[in-house]
Amino acid sequence: MAYPPPQVQDLHAITPDEYLEMGESIFNNFSYQQARNNNLPCHPNAAGTYVAQAGHMLRQAGISVGSLILNVGKTPTPNVRALEAALASCPDGAQVPIRYMHVSNRHQSAVTMLRVDRRWHAMNRVVRDSSTPFSSDWVTSASPTPPFSSYSINASADSTAGRSAAEAAMLGRHPTPERKGKVRTRFAPGSNDAEKAISPSLVQVHFSMPYMIDGTAGAEFKGTGLVVDTEKGLVVVDRNTVPCSLGDVNISFGSSLHVPGRVCFIHPLHNIAVLSYDPKSVGDTPVKAALLCTDEDMTHEKKGTKVTLVGLSGGLRGGTQLSSHEAKVADSIRNITGFSHPPRFQDCNLDTLNLNGVSPTSQQDGAVVDEKGQVLAFWGSFSMQVNNGGRLQDVQVFQGIPGDILSEVVEPLKANKIPSLKTLGAEYEYVGLNQVRLLGLDDAAVVDLEASTIRWPPTLLAVRRRWEGSPASKLLEDGDVVLSIDGKPVRTYRAVELAVRSKEGVELEVLRGGRKQKVQIPTMNLGTDETRELLLWAGAVLQEPPAAVSRQRGVPREGAYVASLARGSPANWYGLQPTSRVVEVEGVPTPNLLAFLEAVRHKKTGESVRIKQADLRGNVEVSTLKLDLEYWPTHAVTRAGAGADPTLLESVNAGEAVRAAVRKAGSKAGTAPGKGLDAPVVGDLGQPMDNRYTWERRLLEPAP
Repeated sequence: MAYPPPQVQDLHAITPDEYLEMGESIFNNFSYQQARNNNLPCHPNAAGTYVAQAGHMLRQAGISVGSLILNVGKTPTPNVRALEAALASCPDGAQVPIRYMHVSNRHQSAVTMLRVDRRWHAMNRVVRDSSTPFSSDWVTSASPTPPFSSYSINASADSTAGRSAAEAAMLGRHPTPERKGKVRTRFAPGSNDAEKAISPSLVQVHFSMPYMIDGTAGAEFKGTGLVVDTEKGLVVVDRNTVPCSLGDVNISFGSSLHVPGRVCFIHPLHNIAVLSYDPKSVGDTPVKAALLCTDEDMTHEKKGTKVTLVGLSGGLRGGTQLSSHEAKVADSIRNITGFSHPPRFQDCNLDTLNLNGVSPTSQQDGAVVDEKGQVLAFWGSFSMQVNNGGRLQDVQVFQGIPGDILSEVVEPLKANKIPSLKTLGAEYEYVGLNQVRLLGLDDAAVVDLEASTIRWPPTLLAVRRRWEGSPASKLLEDGDVVLSIDGKPVRTYRAVELAVRSKEGVELEVLRGGRKQKVQIPTMNLGTDETRELLLWAGAVLQEPPAAVSRQRGVPREGAYVASLARGSPANWYGLQPTSRVVEVEGVPTPNLLAFLEAVRHKKTGESVRIKQADLRGNVEVSTLKLDLEYWPTHAVTRAGAGADPTLLESVNAGEAVRAAVRKAGSKAGTAPGKGLDAPVVGDLGQPMDNRYTWERRLLEPAP
């Protein structure tokens, strides 16, 4: 019996020779290796395009590595070019339905909504040069742009009228839709008085970061927000939901409305972030501003009060629902946290409101509501690290942030002003009178303190840690016991804040070395605590050293801080270390990002750069890095408008004299808290309400 001759196939022809990069994700044609492993047809007969890397854009959609993208809308995407054509027709920010499946489960596919990202990351198709049989060169081509005008940061709400939904998405605003009725959604009706009172004030906030900065514990966050003003559209969340201003903000109202938001203010001391949304975008939805209780010393005055903790659970795909727990106000839990690694924001000097009947680890955030419907506190998530078998483990606990602290931030924002916050630059801890007596406080003073105390046990505050570069670092000492400020006794964290809030300087009476001393100390201004400038260089994300570095480790806020590294990048291969600071390039000091950029910008692909980096302990290491600007180009990412201080981008294309003047005038550009924060930040028609459009990413070509 004669058998037909076997068919010989060219494996080289079915080996992927191109890929698409978009939204920090990578797609390629389905290879025969993966097809063989999963018993599926390979390219060119594959059903979809393979996800080789799931980055920022796909993380938000819940699509993982190993998935096949089958359709974009109704368009099949069996290969890279089909996928590129389908996605390139969608503008940045557009929401498109994606059908996908995972190669491990051929019998099931799913549909999800994907938000197209062409803002944070470039969209390119990379093809292997096949002009010679053994060529290893790859050619990068920018993908086509959508067939309409690009986004303008000065776009107003009216500028979207008459545009298509796709064009309006590019502008970062919702279009004026053709609807039979007005925009409206319904809030959960609630099963008790507290739920009914607060339900119209609760929203769910989703935050997604395109780059890892500030030592954050992750890139995707979700939590409950509290609407505190409906005219400006202000929402309060905790900093474990919105840790920084770099990212996509989406706010869910009721059962069916999802709108973009913008980060207005990041509290430099406490676990608070304030967002805004366009009130017009929620239409006739009956959103209600929560009524905040602004009583001071609430944790003591309200002790034993019956309250209800009301929050939201669930998510975008399955919807949200109300949940509540009855409890009583309890004493504050005085958390003492150690260093985090990497250094990241940790709340300090806060008297939290806590509840009997609700566990701090209950995984429920929301609002603490009394019987009158007032919000006593926002029940927020606090990020912490604990030692688990010799390893640091990220955990979260839930505690109440009193309403008067929220109001202190919200009221100025309602008036288009940045909150004015002052501090001495020190962190404190409570110490009992027994300890204070041993430290040298006389018996008469101890008796007076016991007689006048309203909290039990009676305590005083001692300096636990001083911030690098603050007035406290020079004039106070660790262990100083604070007895009074300007002649008035202070017993709580909040009392210290109120004592220095509106003053340029104060007089502290402290117990130091067994003796009472008076110290004159100036206050320091604090603006919003956010990183506004980044440099993407050689696969490293560089930023100004975050405040946590100087506060927790005593490291000066100088140098180009390595926030994170991309896998396989030159920065990764040649030993640049996250949390280190680049302090010199080729022997030239680099006290800030601008100085670093000027030191490296003349370097071209294939050239080497000698870098001196200092770690958190001050240890110095010198290494040499070889650049590859074709695959790892340099970008500047800055926050525009809203009080930004864009010294980096403004100086990039300026003349040498201007750049030198900028560098000389501010060798620590961007480090001064509160600098350039006079511009209105909320409610402006000239400012985009979608947070992604408050940031600008620009490619920086090598200087001649």
